[in-house]
Amino acid sequence: EFTAMKQALEYVRGLRYKPRMLGIPVEEPAFVFGDNQSVLANTSVPGSTIKKKMNSLSYHFIHEGCARDERRTAYINIHLNF
Repeated sequence: EFTAMKQALEYVRGLRYKPRMLGIPVEEPAFVFGDNQSVLANTSVPGSTIKKKMNSLSYHFIHEGCARDERRTAYINIHLNF
């Protein structure tokens, strides 16, 4: 789940980059919704520990963007996720 969120956020970073290169300011954070509460909780808790290295790299990428307020992660119920 961390790897999937990392890939999605890399795509979002690219989408935010293009308007800035055209001179359009992008000041608001991107909202990313997910249905896995453990991943979303770990992105906002700086003291959480991750055991696998690949998940740890993805965690730090996700947490870095949240700390810079580049993006915000939030939970959405699986029944409301279309």
